[in-house]
Amino acid sequence: MTMCNALAQGQKLDWSEALEGQVEDRGWGLAGARSRYLLQHGILGAHIGYAMLEHARRARMGLTREAYALEQMGKLFAPFTRVAEANPHSSSATKSRTAQELVTPTPNNRIIADPYTRMLVSRDQVNQAAALILTSAGMAHRCTLARARK
Repeated sequence: MTMCNALAQGQKLDWSEALEGQVEDRGWGLAGARSRYLLQHGILGAHIGYAMLEHARRARMGLTREAYALEQMGKLFAPFTRVAEANPHSSSATKSRTAQELVTPTPNNRIIADPYTRMLVSRDQVNQAAALILTSAGMAHRCTLARARK
């Protein structure tokens, strides 16, 4: 369930966790993620940087904005909408879309960072967080992790 859906239904989600012992706070880990060059040129977020790279690729391919959006972006992402439509856990993509629908700006599919429309980018309501714990078999055994979970 997304946070927006929970709030709409009057549910309060508890995201707290209790940890024993001390935790080392290493901060956000963003050191080096931004440079003076990026700031000077207004590239303040990934969506702006990726959009700039899309236009550079489009220019190198000799395509118009519209042709690039349809042929390179819309046709790539349209099949994913069919997968999402068939997935009962899909949070917002409950209808398959054509390549043309994905790339055409409308009031419900606004430009986020040209050439990206809303339907071509991740939804901020979707929690795509994940974690990976990588360890040796010996350490896993010492921590009593079941063999099937290794």
